[in-house]
Amino acid sequence: MDISSKTPNPPPSKLLVWVRSLWSEVLFPGKDLESGICPLWVWLLVLFLPALLLYPTLGFDLLEPDESRYAEVPREMLAKGEWVVPLLDGVPYLDKPPLLYWLIRLSYQAFGISPASARLVPALCLHALVLAFFATCRKPLGLRASLLGVGLLLLAPGFSIMGRLLTIDAVLAACIGGALLTAWQSLGNNPGSPRRGWWLASAFFTGLAILAKGPIGLILVLPPVVLYRFFRKELIPWKALFAHAFVALSLGVPWYFLMIRRVPDFMHHFFWEHNIMRFIQPFDHQRGVWFYFPVLALGLLPATFFALSFFRFQWGDDAKARALRGPMQSFLLLSGGWCVFFFTLSGCKLPTYILPAFAPLCLAMGPWLGTLTRFQWTVTALPWAVLLVLGNHLLLPNWAAWRSPLAPGEALLAQLRDPQTPIVCYPRECHSVAFALGRDDLRHFRSKEFDAFRADLFTREKTVVLCTHRHSLEGLRQLLPPELELHPLYDLTLSPPHWIPKGLHNAAVKLAGETALGLCDVAEVRRKVPKP
Repeated sequence: MDISSKTPNPPPSKLLVWVRSLWSEVLFPGKDLESGICPLWVWLLVLFLPALLLYPTLGFDLLEPDESRYAEVPREMLAKGEWVVPLLDGVPYLDKPPLLYWLIRLSYQAFGISPASARLVPALCLHALVLAFFATCRKPLGLRASLLGVGLLLLAPGFSIMGRLLTIDAVLAACIGGALLTAWQSLGNNPGSPRRGWWLASAFFTGLAILAKGPIGLILVLPPVVLYRFFRKELIPWKALFAHAFVALSLGVPWYFLMIRRVPDFMHHFFWEHNIMRFIQPFDHQRGVWFYFPVLALGLLPATFFALSFFRFQWGDDAKARALRGPMQSFLLLSGGWCVFFFTLSGCKLPTYILPAFAPLCLAMGPWLGTLTRFQWTVTALPWAVLLVLGNHLLLPNWAAWRSPLAPGEALLAQLRDPQTPIVCYPRECHSVAFALGRDDLRHFRSKEFDAFRADLFTREKTVVLCTHRHSLEGLRQLLPPELELHPLYDLTLSPPHWIPKGLHNAAVKLAGETALGLCDVAEVRRKVPKP
């Protein structure tokens, strides 16, 4: 397919002319640099510094509910020899595409089934993302600006802490980053049509993003690329855009087609409920339009401390600042800003959704960081780096262990490990237990399904019930009929952690919650045997 055909540009309106002039001549009037050879020590620094933040302590307890779910799905797929249909609790899990599950399954096969093997996938994705952004930005932004931008990215807790958790968003961020960077290599400052090889590479990474999280892959890539070209007073030919979308969609179509054949309900559940309806009429994770302002403010620390200085640099008339505000910076700000803007419009919001925005936003701040004095950067970055390392590799693992549903340890697991022991979760799932036990037969009933839950309990002499809400056990005491006896086994009410000062014990428990994350009580329900 020819992607070089040009379409005539229609004459722009006066408003569009003004917007273009404002963007390219006022906000970003500079030119990209052409930096020389990068010293070997810089490459080694960019290679090994992220490793110190991303890889240690990957094996801490899984967090409920997301991490345990994303660890359990590929474990069940591996156990069943399944590559097409994601499985959770032994049944198809239709909420997300399979790329993350495939990668974790490969990690399990190489390194064994463990939380560390599962978290290795997002850690590797973030590491690759850092290297790719530095390699691409070091010439147009300059070596110093790119290195400082990478430093800021690694210091940003929204990237190095939130991104290291086991979610789909780290894999999505790597795919979106790859698609945007290869699109830049294809377009850049080159007039005319996109360069074919880089353009198809961008489509390939976009296709991976579609396999990671669905149509959002196209939505996060093509609009900022088209906007960038528009502001540079060029339009991308329609044939080139069509070729990009066609190649990207073609990469994911085979899996989607197989899923629809294997699970006919997949089309409605995934595309309608978990893409369209979650955007326009969310049924969970509902947040206001303001939600991502504090997420960015906290996630971009310590850059937030210098927000006023950055805005002065970005909008001011200083000649040196204007010279540093070039096309690459505008492309990065468009890419990161579009991601934040799109998810702000969505009714369904989680902090990790905007993870793909952190790398372009931090690298876009590189030219501004270069204007700070060494003293300003050092006194801000070094203490923050110490706090970040302590939080990432000490506080987070201890917090996860404290709130883990598996806090009772082997005493609890030994009682549940027997595959003949029926286990039911009520009213939510607890996949940490399923993952630790290596079982895919844990059933669950929600509160609205209590009648079915009660009928199910009558089918067995005894059932272990994982109470996943702090009021569940008391509710069962009141709602179960006399023919069913309730025997509590474990109370997972949190005890004050030893690593928090005694004076802060009560505050810590109130802040974290009163019980373990995702599991509050374990009980056994026995059916009374009628007297002869």
